[in-house]
Amino acid sequence: MAAKLATALLLSSLSLFSSPATAQESINVGFGDPNKATERPGGPGATTATKNFRWKNPFSDEAAAASNLLLLKPSCSATRSFKAHQYLLDDLKEAPPLGLGPYADRLKAFFQGREYPGSWDGLDPHGYDRNVVLMEWEDAPVAVRAWIDEQAKQKKTEKTDGEKKKEDLSGKGLFAVYRKARAPKDHKVIIFAPGAIYETLPLWVAEGSDCENTLRDLSKYTPEAADGAVVGWVTEHPSPNRAKKEREMHFTIRVESLTLAEAAAPESSSSSVRDEL
Repeated sequence: MAAKLATALLLSSLSLFSSPATAQESINVGFGDPNKATERPGGPGATTATKNFRWKNPFSDEAAAASNLLLLKPSCSATRSFKAHQYLLDDLKEAPPLGLGPYADRLKAFFQGREYPGSWDGLDPHGYDRNVVLMEWEDAPVAVRAWIDEQAKQKKTEKTDGEKKKEDLSGKGLFAVYRKARAPKDHKVIIFAPGAIYETLPLWVAEGSDCENTLRDLSKYTPEAADGAVVGWVTEHPSPNRAKKEREMHFTIRVESLTLAEAAAPESSSSSVRDEL
């Protein structure tokens, strides 16, 4: 009986995000060989590219070379760091500060059936090795909070068997916002998969930048470098030292607005004329 209950809890946390794999494949990735007592539940899954992750690192050597060929240069650059806590799905049932216990049931309801948005680099380690980030609501920029609030207002209504069914699309299913456990009523936290942040990167660094209005316009934000485009990446995200029971970390976002570089002005012919007098 105890073994069945433990298995049910493990399956429940593994299904926090859906996976393009079949149900049987998900179980295999999540639990490994139950006969190996030394193997952690789930075991490490095979890391793959996250399905539907469309973002690219615009600051890689390859991307920089492509920008040079296109004669692009940054007209504005903004960088900002944020503090957060990073967990594995393996920590879902653990009590704070080592886990997300107080939010476990609500997180399962919020994210279940949605594809995992990816890790910081757009990869998916699958199973219990998937990362989840928690940060204070007040630590997120005002523009980001406004975006999440706006998404929370957009609720899709469908008619199913003659009845209206409401589907929660809060933050497009990317950011879960809850009252902080054992804290005053107005204290809230945001919980999300690292890859979710890429949908709104410019909003995280817009405030106080030299091109705030441009960075607030997400229609300019694209994965590909182009004249007038805004590109960005999470350039730093050191993992917490789990061996020391740490969960604190920080991440740094860098965003640039691109423009065509001015072509070198041709040398004036008059400057090459020598005065032979």
